[in-house]
Amino acid sequence: MASKHGRPGFLYAVSWEVCNPGGGVHTVLATSAPVLAGYYGEDVLCVGPDLWAERASTFVEDAAQPRLAAFAAERDVPVRFGRWAVEGSPPVALVDFGRLLERKNEILGDLWNDFSVDSIHADWDTVERILFGYAAGLFVELHYHAAVRPRARRAVAHVHQWQAAAAVLRIAKTAPEIATVYTPHGTALGRHLADEGIALHRELERIEPQGWAKERGIEAQHTLEAAAAREARILAVVSEHTRQETAHLLGRRPDLVTPNGYTPGAESDPGHRDEVRAAILRASERFLGSALDPATTRIAFSSGRYEFNNKGFDVALRALGKIRERDPKPPRKLLFLIFVSAAKTGGRPEVMRRLKSAELAGEPCGICTHNLARPDDDAICKAARDAGIENRPEDAVACVFVPVLLDGRDPLFPYTYLDVLRASDLSVFPSRYEPWGYTPLESLAAGVPTVTTDATGFGRFVLGLPENERTPVEVLRAGTNGDDALVDDLANALTRFLERPDDENKALGRAGEAVVRRTSWEKQIAPTLQAHGLALERAVPRRAALTSPVFTGISRRSLVGIAARSEDRPRLHDFTVAAALPKAVARLEELARNVWWSWQAGAKRLFESIDAEGFAAAKSNPIRFLRTVDARKLDAASKDKDFLGRYEKVLSRLDAYLAEAPQEMPSAAYFCAEFALHESLPIYSGGLGVLAGDHLKSASDLRIPLVAVGLSSANGYFVQRIQPDGGQGAEFHPTDVRDTPMAEVKDAQGAPVRVTITLPERQLKAGVWRVECGRVPLYLLDTLVAENDAAEREVTDRLYPSQREPRLRQEILLGIGGWRMLKAVGRTPEVCHLNEGHSAFLLLERLLDLVEEEGLTFAEAREVVRASTVFTTHTPVPAGHDRFPEGLMRRYFGHVAQRLGLEWEEFFDLGRATREDHDFSMTVLALKLSGRSNGVSRLHGEVSRDMLANVWPWIHKAETPVDSITNGVHLGTWVGPEFDRLFRKRFADDWTQKAPSEEQWRRSENLPAADVWQAHVAQKLRMTQFLRESVEATGLRRGESPSALRRRIEGIDDDALWIGYARRFAPYKRATLLFQDPERLQALLDDARRPVRVVFAGKSHPDDREGGDLVRKVVNLTADPRFAGRIFYVEDYDMAVGRMLVQGCDVWLNTPTRPLEASGTSGMKACLNGGLHVSILDGWWCEGHDGLGGWAFGEGREYSNPDMQLEYDSRSLYALFETRIAPLFFKRDAEGVPVGWVDRMRHTLATVPAQFNTHRMVDDYARLAYEPLGREHAKLAKDEYAAARARVKRHLRLKEAWEQVRIEDVAVPDPSRGSLGVEDHFEIQARVRLGSLKPDDLQVELYVGPATTAGELRDPVTIPLILSGEPKDGIATYTGAYLPRAAGGYRFGVRVLPALESFTESAHLGLVRWA
Repeated sequence: MASKHGRPGFLYAVSWEVCNPGGGVHTVLATSAPVLAGYYGEDVLCVGPDLWAERASTFVEDAAQPRLAAFAAERDVPVRFGRWAVEGSPPVALVDFGRLLERKNEILGDLWNDFSVDSIHADWDTVERILFGYAAGLFVELHYHAAVRPRARRAVAHVHQWQAAAAVLRIAKTAPEIATVYTPHGTALGRHLADEGIALHRELERIEPQGWAKERGIEAQHTLEAAAAREARILAVVSEHTRQETAHLLGRRPDLVTPNGYTPGAESDPGHRDEVRAAILRASERFLGSALDPATTRIAFSSGRYEFNNKGFDVALRALGKIRERDPKPPRKLLFLIFVSAAKTGGRPEVMRRLKSAELAGEPCGICTHNLARPDDDAICKAARDAGIENRPEDAVACVFVPVLLDGRDPLFPYTYLDVLRASDLSVFPSRYEPWGYTPLESLAAGVPTVTTDATGFGRFVLGLPENERTPVEVLRAGTNGDDALVDDLANALTRFLERPDDENKALGRAGEAVVRRTSWEKQIAPTLQAHGLALERAVPRRAALTSPVFTGISRRSLVGIAARSEDRPRLHDFTVAAALPKAVARLEELARNVWWSWQAGAKRLFESIDAEGFAAAKSNPIRFLRTVDARKLDAASKDKDFLGRYEKVLSRLDAYLAEAPQEMPSAAYFCAEFALHESLPIYSGGLGVLAGDHLKSASDLRIPLVAVGLSSANGYFVQRIQPDGGQGAEFHPTDVRDTPMAEVKDAQGAPVRVTITLPERQLKAGVWRVECGRVPLYLLDTLVAENDAAEREVTDRLYPSQREPRLRQEILLGIGGWRMLKAVGRTPEVCHLNEGHSAFLLLERLLDLVEEEGLTFAEAREVVRASTVFTTHTPVPAGHDRFPEGLMRRYFGHVAQRLGLEWEEFFDLGRATREDHDFSMTVLALKLSGRSNGVSRLHGEVSRDMLANVWPWIHKAETPVDSITNGVHLGTWVGPEFDRLFRKRFADDWTQKAPSEEQWRRSENLPAADVWQAHVAQKLRMTQFLRESVEATGLRRGESPSALRRRIEGIDDDALWIGYARRFAPYKRATLLFQDPERLQALLDDARRPVRVVFAGKSHPDDREGGDLVRKVVNLTADPRFAGRIFYVEDYDMAVGRMLVQGCDVWLNTPTRPLEASGTSGMKACLNGGLHVSILDGWWCEGHDGLGGWAFGEGREYSNPDMQLEYDSRSLYALFETRIAPLFFKRDAEGVPVGWVDRMRHTLATVPAQFNTHRMVDDYARLAYEPLGREHAKLAKDEYAAARARVKRHLRLKEAWEQVRIEDVAVPDPSRGSLGVEDHFEIQARVRLGSLKPDDLQVELYVGPATTAGELRDPVTIPLILSGEPKDGIATYTGAYLPRAAGGYRFGVRVLPALESFTESAHLGLVRWA
C-alpha cells in the first residue's frame, strides 16, 4: 500500500535472522523479498547482525562499501553492505554490534530509564541481542538521515521478534519520524511458558506477565518486547492464533494480522533427490551398523529450534517407542531423522570411521551422530532412552539425531535443509506452540506430505481450507485430550504412513501444491503493506531542520593533521646499491643471515676485519654492512690468504654445528611476544625478550628440537630520545627488512605463506618471516602485507600497544595465528611452551583443533592440551598480567565458546579464578590449561604460589602447582672479548657452546689475579670510551652548552669505581633509590681518594607515566650541579648498550622492592664479566648470593609502609658503599691490583656463571617439562586418544560420586594429657565415608608442618594415611603418624583426594575433602 503521499516510503526489514538461518523469520524475509522488491524497488534494506565468526554463506558483500559504512563505524556500529543471495537479491546491511559490548551497562541503563526494560539479570545471549537491536536502530537512523531523508522520502522500519526489538526503542527515542512496525512472531514469554507444558489457549487469563517472566528469569526479553509493542506505531501478529496471546502478555491489542506467505524456490532435479536419498540411507546404515532396504524403508524428517516441548520432540519420540512395541510390526521400517542444531563439540570419531568403512559394524552407534556438549543432559537423547529406542537391526523404528544446521557443510550429511527434506517421505512437526510454522509448508512445497498440530498457526490455517485440500496435511489435535492422546494420534498417523502404498504417498506429496499456492506471498503480502502504510500515517511528521548525526556528530576518534608537503622544492629519495660478494667469500651472506654469528667471536672479528669502521657504522649489523661496504674492500678481503683462512674456519664451524642431529626428545614450540637475538633485529623491548633470545641460543647449542614463534614489528619497540626537559621521547622508526636476517616463508608453489584469522569487522592476514638462530628457526608473524588495510596492518606496527583491543588483537595473532602458522609450515610440535601469557590464546586454538578435527569432547581436549603445555610466568606485579574485559572477550570469543560446546560462563571461567572476577586473565588461562607452570626463580616460585593460590582454592597455597626454573643468560652472547679469551684459555675454544661443568668453573678461583684484573680493565676502558661518545652525541643533539658538556665528559674517570644500573624503568625497580639522601650520595661521589661514578640506562613504556617520570628525574639529576660529571644517563638502551655496560662496570646495582623482581638477569651478565653484584635479596640473587662475591643490602626485610622501606633500604645501601665496597675497591697492591676485590671477582666467576646460564636453564626445561610432557602427550594421544577419553570418564565417575564422600571424624592425641615430646609420634586416625567409591579410588593424607607466628605452615609435608582393615558400612578407617623433629607449634589438616596419576591432575580436577 502506498503512503498518503501516493508512493511507498523506504523499508528497513530488521531481524536477527537476516542472512542468519535459525528459524521461521529467516524464511519470512527470504521468501518475501521478491514481492517486496516489486513494491519498493531498491528502496528496501534488510538489516541483520554481522555474525563475523561464521561468515554468512548467503551474504555477498559489495566490493566497494558506500561512504556511510565509514561513518557508521565512527559511531561504533560497523556495517557491511551487500546482497542476500536469495531470489530477488535484496540489499542487506549487516551490523556489527560488538563494539557496544563494552558500553552495555550504559545502553542497558538507558533502556531501563527510558522504557523500563529490566535487563539486570539478563544473560549474555540476551544482552547481545538487545545490543544488536540497539545497533540496528542506530544504523537505521544514520542511514535514513544520510540516504533517505535527503531524497524527501519517508521510511518504515519493520522489526521482527524480540531479538531486534531494541531497534524500535532506539528509533522511538531519537528518530520518531521513522515509522515502526513490530511483529513479535509469538511472544518470548508465551514460548517459554508453552515449553514448560502450559497450555496457553486454556490458561492465558491466569498468567500475570510481569511476575511470571521474572520468576522464570526472562524479564529482560519480556519487558523489552512489551516496550517495543507499546512504542511501535503498528503492532502486527502473523496469525489469529496469536492475537489473544500477544494482547494479554504484551499489554497491547495487535493492530493487524499479517499472515506469513511462502514462495518456493526452483524445483530440484529428481536425480539429485535420489542421490541425496541414497546417501542418507548409506550414512544411516553406517551409523546404525545394519542394512536398510531402500524398498522397505521410509524416511521421516523432523527439525526446528531446540525447543524440546514446543516443537513436540518428546511427542515424536514417545510415538516412535509405541510403534517399536507394536505387534505385528508395520510393513516398512521407519528411519526417523531429527535435525536440530544443538551445542556440540564436533563429529564423533567412531561415526566418521564407520562412514569410511565398506563394512557394517553390526552394532548401532547410539542415537546422536555428534559429540554433544552435555550428552547426559540432552533432552532428545534422554527421551529416546526413555522410549526404549535402541536402534537394533530388528526394530521397526530407527532414530538418528543429527545436531547440526543443515547448510551443506556437515561431513556426515553434506546437504542443505531442502535437499534432505526433498529426499524424505514424510515430515513430522507435532508442535505445541507455533505462531505460524513454516516447516510443514516448506515440506509441502518440496512435495512431501506432513504431520502437524492445531497448536500452530499453519495448522489452523489448513483446518480452514476445504476438506479436499487438506489431504497432504494431517493436523493432530494438540492438548485437547492431553499429551497421551497426542502421542497415540501421532503413532497412529506414522503407522498409517508406513502402511500407505508408495503411489498414494507420492500422490499426497503432489497434492500439497494447492496449499502452497494459497499461501504465496503474492496473495498474503497485502496486510503487511497495509501495516507499513498505517505506520507511516501514525509516525511523527519529520522535523523541518534535522541535521544528519552522521555529519555533525562528534567522532569518538580524534583526527590528526598531516603536514602538507611543498612540491615546488627538490624532494630526494633514497636507494641503495649493494656490493656483489666475490665468489671466494660468497657465503658471508649465509653467515650474516644466521644469528649464530652473534655469539661467535671469530665470526664477528671476520666481518670487522673487512672494514672495522664500516662494521661499526652499520651498528655491528653484518647484513647492513654487506649491503653498504665498499666493494673494493670486499675484493681485497677475497684475495687475502689470512682472511680466507679465517673465513674457511668460521664457515666450517657453522657447517659442523648445523650438521649435528637434534637430541632424541619431544619437539617443542616456544611462544613469546618478543625476542632479543641481536640489536639489528629490533623486535624486543626488555628482559622478557632477552631471556627468550638467550633461550633459543642455548636450545640451539644443546640441540633441543625447538621451534620459536613471535611477532615481527614494523617499527620495533621505540627509539628513546631524551627531551630538553629530561623527559623520554619515543620515536618509531620503520624497520628496513633488508637489514634484518628475516627471510619470507613461502609455500611449495613459491607463494608467500599467509595465515588468516577472522576478527570482528575484518579478516586479518599475516605473512611469515623466518630467522635462523643457529639450529632453531624463529617464525615471525607480520600483518604489514598488501592484503590488509591500514587497521589490520597496525596489529604488528609496534610491540605492546597500550589500548586493550589492539593488545587483544596482537595476542590473538601471536597465539591463534602462531599455531595456525606452525601447521601451515609443517612444524606442529608435541609440546608448547608459553613464555608469559601473551600467547595463551593458542591453547584455545588447540582445543578447537582437537574438538573439531579429532572429535574429542572439550574435557578430553583439555586433558590433551594440558598434558603438552608448559607455562612460564615472569612477574609478580599484577599490572604485568594481561587482562581483558568481558565485553571485549565476548565480542571476539563468543563463537569459540559455542564451538567448544561451552556456556559462556564456563568459557569465561577459563580465564578467571572466581566468578567475582570480571576480566579475563591470560595468566589464569595459561595456568588452567598447562601441565607444568613455573616462575623464574625460587623466590618468585614462592611468591607466585601465594599470588595465584585462588586459582586452586581447594588445596593449600603452598601446594599451588607453580614451581620454579631459575633464569640464566647465554654465556656466548654476554661475555666480553677479554673474558672470552680468558675462558677459552681456561676451558676450551668452544666453551660457550659446551658449557663448562661446575667443577671447571670452580677452578676459576685459581685464575691469576693480574689476568682477571687486566681483562676487566680492558673492558672497562672500552665502556668509558663508549660513554664519552654517547654523552657527547646526546648532549649535542639536546643543544647543551659546549662548556657544560665538556665538564660532564671530563668527569668520566677511567679509574673511578663505576656503578651500573640498566633496565626497564618501572616504579617497583626504584631507579631513584640511590638519590634518597642526596648529601650522602654527593659525599660518596666527591671523595677524591675513592671517586665513584654511576651510569644509568633504561626505558619505560611510552604510556607508562610513572616510569617516564622516573626517567625524567634521573636524567635531570645527571645535570644537577651536585651530580653533573659524576652520574650519567645513556640514551636509547638496547642490547648493544646493555652489553657494553655489563661488560665494563665494576659494580652492578639492583634496587627493586622485594619481592617484585621475579628474577632479573642483568646482574648475571655483569658477574660473567667479573662485575660484582649489589642487590636487594630478591629474584635470582636470593640463590646467587653467598656473601663471598657480591653484596646484599636490605637484609630481606619487607615493610608494608613504602616510605619506611625506602628509608631502610637506602641507608643500608649507602652504608655498604661507604664502609665495604669503596674501601675494598681502592685497596691496591704494589702493581695497582685490588687483590681483595679480585678475590671476590674470581669467586663470582667460579660460582655465578656455572649456575645462572641458559644452558642449565634450557636443560632444566627439557628434563622437567619438554620430555615428561611429551611422553604424557604421546600416551594420551595413542590409539586415537583412548587414554584421554578413559581419563575423562574416570573424572566424570569421580565427580558423580564425590558428593557422597566425606570425612566422618578424625582422632588425634588428647592434648589434655600433655604435649608431645620431640621424637614422639603424632598419631592420627580418620574415618572416611566412601559412598559408591572404593578405597582404591581415594588417597587420604595428613598435611602437616611447623606453624609460623602468622599461623601459616612452614615446609609442610604430606603423609599418606594407610587403610586399616576392610570398610564397614561404607566407612573406611585410615591411620598414620608424623614425627616432629623440633619443639614448637604445628598445624595439620586431613584431606581426601582422588587417587590419580599426579598431584597436578588432582589439583586441576578440584575434588578434595578437608577435615
